[in-house]
Amino acid sequence: MDQLSKWFRVFKPVDAPVCRLICFPYAGGGASVFRNWAPFLPDYVELLVLQLPGRENRISETCCVNMMEAVHSFDQVLSSKLDLPVFFFGHSMGAMIAYEYARFIRLNHHIEPAWLFLSGRSGPEEPRRGIDLNRLNDNELIKEVTDNLGASKMLLESSQLAELFIKTMRADLTMMDTYQYIPDEPLSCPITVLSGQSDMSFHSEELLKWRYQTSGNFSTHYYAGGHLYLNTNTEALVNTLSSCIQLFAFKGGQ
Repeated sequence: MDQLSKWFRVFKPVDAPVCRLICFPYAGGGASVFRNWAPFLPDYVELLVLQLPGRENRISETCCVNMMEAVHSFDQVLSSKLDLPVFFFGHSMGAMIAYEYARFIRLNHHIEPAWLFLSGRSGPEEPRRGIDLNRLNDNELIKEVTDNLGASKMLLESSQLAELFIKTMRADLTMMDTYQYIPDEPLSCPITVLSGQSDMSFHSEELLKWRYQTSGNFSTHYYAGGHLYLNTNTEALVNTLSSCIQLFAFKGGQ
């Protein structure tokens, strides 16, 4: 397996893509979260999804616990895919990774994503609200993510699956707990924030803090559902992203 295939799953390969959509999963999740997105995307969009170590086809590897170390690592293979317009989508933890990678490529490659889609996460300067999940014991953690965050009930039925999930989830929570926001000039690319209408993990005004992270256009979209609305409202969500991509591709961008 080459390094690009190791770090990124290509769920929609395109021979001559016009642009690429690069997705960043939420805590505890893997690239397969986005495997059903391909049919809803335009034919000219290539879909790549980050696969952090310690999950799915990388289950035997040690998990990352530092966000910027992960960014530096996957940039070494992803930078070759920045030759076309790229659109970033990240949910929850993935929103923070997408945002930090957008700032990273501005600093190191002198480019920005064509559009930044940030889902299920308050602005970067806002602390995470609610229960400190990493302080819960294993049984409490499983109950919290299945009862209140929309994780699969299969975690309650399989001790082996639960054990693997807990290892990955705790590493991801450590990544979020140790993340430090460093203020900088706002990006110039458009930012669209997206959320489930009943997501209780942040206040709506905290979500809107993302507007201060861009000097470009800012917009919001809400969908039926809670924190993991993207798993139940996939078609509507991807249609929103596709509309923005088409706007950029055929009307000259922002």
